[in-house]
Amino acid sequence: MTVRLRTKVLLAFLAVSLCPLSLIAYRDSEVTRSALTRSAYQSLSAAASQTALRLDTFMAATANVVGTEAKMPALAEYLSRPAGAQAPAKGEDVLDMLEAFAEKNSVFTSSVAVLDLHGRIVLDTQPSNIGLDESATRHFRGALETGLPHASDLEFSTSDGKPYLTFSSPVKAPDGKPVGVLRERYSAAVLQYMIVENNRLVGPESFAIVLGDDGLVLADGHQSPWQLGEGMFESRRPPGLAEALASAGRPVPYFTVRLSKDESPSHAAVSNMTTQPWTVVFLQPQDVFLAPIRAHMRETVLLAVVIAGAVAVAAIAGAQLLTGPIVRLMAAVRRVADGHFEGKVTVRSRDEIGALANAFNVMTDRLKATVEGLRRSEENYRGIYENALEGMWRVSRDCRVLSANPAMARILGYASPEELMASVIDIGRQLYVRPQERDAVLLAYGRGTAIEGRESEFYRKDGQRIWVLTSGRPVHDDSGQFLFAEGFVTDITRRKRAEEELRRSAAYVTAAQPLSRTGSFGWHVSSGTIYWSDETFRIFQCDGASVPTVGFILDRTHPQDRAFVQHVIDQARQERTDFDCEHRLLLPDGSVRYLHVVAHALENTESGDLEFVGAVMDVTERKRAEEALHQTQAELAHVSRVTTLGELVASIAHEVNQPLAAIVADANASLNWLATRTPDLGGVREALAGIVKDGHRAADVIQRIRQLATRTGPEKARLDVNDVIRDVVPLIGTEVRSHEVSLRIDLAAALPPVLADRIQLQQVLINFVINGIEAMASVDDRLRELVIRTQPHDDDQVVVAVQDAGVGIDAQKTDQLFSAFYTTKPHGMGMGLSISRSIIEAHGGWLWATANPEHGATFHFALPKVP
Repeated sequence: MTVRLRTKVLLAFLAVSLCPLSLIAYRDSEVTRSALTRSAYQSLSAAASQTALRLDTFMAATANVVGTEAKMPALAEYLSRPAGAQAPAKGEDVLDMLEAFAEKNSVFTSSVAVLDLHGRIVLDTQPSNIGLDESATRHFRGALETGLPHASDLEFSTSDGKPYLTFSSPVKAPDGKPVGVLRERYSAAVLQYMIVENNRLVGPESFAIVLGDDGLVLADGHQSPWQLGEGMFESRRPPGLAEALASAGRPVPYFTVRLSKDESPSHAAVSNMTTQPWTVVFLQPQDVFLAPIRAHMRETVLLAVVIAGAVAVAAIAGAQLLTGPIVRLMAAVRRVADGHFEGKVTVRSRDEIGALANAFNVMTDRLKATVEGLRRSEENYRGIYENALEGMWRVSRDCRVLSANPAMARILGYASPEELMASVIDIGRQLYVRPQERDAVLLAYGRGTAIEGRESEFYRKDGQRIWVLTSGRPVHDDSGQFLFAEGFVTDITRRKRAEEELRRSAAYVTAAQPLSRTGSFGWHVSSGTIYWSDETFRIFQCDGASVPTVGFILDRTHPQDRAFVQHVIDQARQERTDFDCEHRLLLPDGSVRYLHVVAHALENTESGDLEFVGAVMDVTERKRAEEALHQTQAELAHVSRVTTLGELVASIAHEVNQPLAAIVADANASLNWLATRTPDLGGVREALAGIVKDGHRAADVIQRIRQLATRTGPEKARLDVNDVIRDVVPLIGTEVRSHEVSLRIDLAAALPPVLADRIQLQQVLINFVINGIEAMASVDDRLRELVIRTQPHDDDQVVVAVQDAGVGIDAQKTDQLFSAFYTTKPHGMGMGLSISRSIIEAHGGWLWATANPEHGATFHFALPKVP
């Protein structure tokens, strides 16, 4: 084996001693030289492209700026004026605007002008240009033809003969029609300035040339950056450059060119602009271009010498080659140990070292496949870990956070997992609102028990409390020692709050229903299922285990109300609408309860199922209170009527005395006629008829008084309001005459009947009349006139008005007149109008008062007619 290895070493030395120079030549010609040349050309090409791009950017950006400036409303307004109104003196504001446009690049901006649709300059920052005709220029025609901002090729001014770059854009009226052109003229020196600035892109002595499509040199990097060279725009490109440009780009955009016979060749790259038909050529002298290549060649020769010396040394120590494969194998082992599996040990022999190298390569392939599988698994796990919506973490036995994913940091209000791990050193004290919960979790982990779905309250970084759902498991070492716990955390704060709100709402409803005596129910119509709350069961006095049905509800309904309740239920079920009704219950103990039921219809648009949800209110106490209130109001009205009768005693006595006096007179006359020798039986008969008439008259007065004084419940009947007024007039006649009041009755014919209690309406009318008479007691300068008037209103009401000519009422205190105990009389109780309003409102009407235009006030009430 030793002999074989030495033979290989000698043969290797021979091969190494013969091959270095050929290897160096190959490397220089095929690799190094071509690579450096390609890199240098690529740098030139990049410089040419960057220069062209800069010029394109300048042209496009400037054109866009001019397009934006052309949209100024002032320009359109100025150009829309008649020709006589476009004089320079009348465009001072627009001229100031143009000068402001020129200031944005004052170094190269020659002038800014506004042209009308005929190409005539109407305003210019250079006044000498005003009136010139530019209609034949490319910038004027291009802007109007395209309707867009236009960057014109290099143009020579007709005024001074100098070259300029011209940018233009149409000025449009609000309706979109062009009314002129905004033109900005830049000195061609701006191209020279940008070209000279780009000379340094490649290296020393390199420069750029910009050529027009007609062969003119537009910019030359040799010249000054601020001024144009003499005759620049008169020179044509050199013949050699013209030939080179013709072949440039096939297949690469760079070439070698000799600009003149006296100059050495230059290497160049070309790039065409997109905004203008110009060509950018970037050149570098060949000496400068080849300098890096020649330097590398010198280094390569030096390297060859070094290699030759190394081979000589190696030949002297040829035995060292024996360790070469072993050294390479060891280096490969180190790379594998460092995790680099790409390289393999080169094997060209079949000896023992070759076999070992083959085995090593096989092992490397298998390790690479294994590590690649582990890497993919780790990436999958890392993707899940980093992007999971649930928080994941590991916690040590001393309550420190060992690792956490971004979701865990976000849940706890930290910017990153790193900040969470650095900040939280004791989760029991810093995170758990109740640290004893963490102690219980640690105890479970110590016993080897996993935690699933445990709800806990945590502190966030800002101190805010949140609810989380935790699940975790303990991890132990081989000896059973607890190492750490790992698990998931989910933020359930919103769910917990919703549950708490739902629980609180349910508790409030459950507690409030008995207090308000209001139960709730649900009725699924298609299935007939009815759901009742506890309070509803209590209202119906049945066990909560009972099953409520429509039949059961009707059985508990008062017999007089069953038909009505059945009708309401059937109508709501058929029309699928809400319902609202009141009815009575007849409970098993014989008691009667009043219910107010409201329900809302809910219809499932997909299935068409109908369901009602509603409330059942026990309004028995309210009904009883209303009855008591009505009884009290009736008693108060009776007291008021008796009081009113007391005030009308004189009038009533007069109304009774009149027929009594007539009866006495007729009786005396009859006696005298009968005492004569020849009795006047005809006169006696007439006198007796008068006695009967006056007796009935007195009886009617007394009957009316008794009706007013009797305390009876309201009895509504169909009435003619005019008849009620006629019955009141005799009762107030004496009162009217004693106060020297003129009473006028204005009753409308054919009034519709009303449903009312006659006695209560008489009470309201007498109250209005007495108030009107008392209001005119102090009036001496005008007629004391009281008017009682009736009239129909809106075809469904009857209005009664009592108008006086008294002292009137305060318009700001009109509403107080009908308040209880409010009075304007020195000795009044303040109850008359309040009772009157209660009576009218109980009849479904309304009562009000208004001030008359001149004197006094009018009190009205309206009652609905009988349908």
